Amino acid sequence: MGIYLCGVDAGDWADPEVYGGLAGALGVELGRRGVPVFGAWAEPAVGFEEKMSRPIEGFEALCRAQPGGAGVVDALLGWELLVPAGFSGVFELSVPGPYSDVTTVGSARGALEAARGLAVRLGLPPQVPRDGGSLALTNWFDSTEAAAAAVSHPGPWAEDPDTAFYAAVHLRAAEHSVRWSCPMTYS
Repeated sequence: MGIYLCGVDAGDWADPEVYGGLAGALGVELGRRGVPVFGAWAEPAVGFEEKMSRPIEGFEALCRAQPGGAGVVDALLGWELLVPAGFSGVFELSVPGPYSDVTTVGSARGALEAARGLAVRLGLPPQVPRDGGSLALTNWFDSTEAAAAAVSHPGPWAEDPDTAFYAAVHLRAAEHSVRWSCPMTYS
């Protein structure tokens, strides 16, 4: 069991019955803040979907232990919708999200900066998949390939693979969002 972190399909974002209310409210709020609204995006060559079912407590503790820990927590864990726009912190939209009566929005650019810092701190190995498609990270962290990487590239990441998994997922999700100018959400 678990939830999935997924890239939002351009067709779904444009569909008023799927994300239309959220897309409109987001455009208004970003405009009010003077943040350029991200434009239409091309469908990525590879989609993004990762299953979030591992224990997350170690990752939360790592985020809190960083300088400016509350900001790192907000950037990586404080949102339900991650958008490829640059702004500080998170904000709420009065549009129901999948898990509450409001939708909390975060910046993919802020998440990318925070996630890069954690990746360096953990020493994520170069073998961690970059654009492997759906469940690439989920499958890699459960594979013998990850076990081999722990031997060839030891470090903090190998000592706590669940924390390393979440660091890698958040890094790749933010990269995907910025690269393809698409939102990310949980489903």
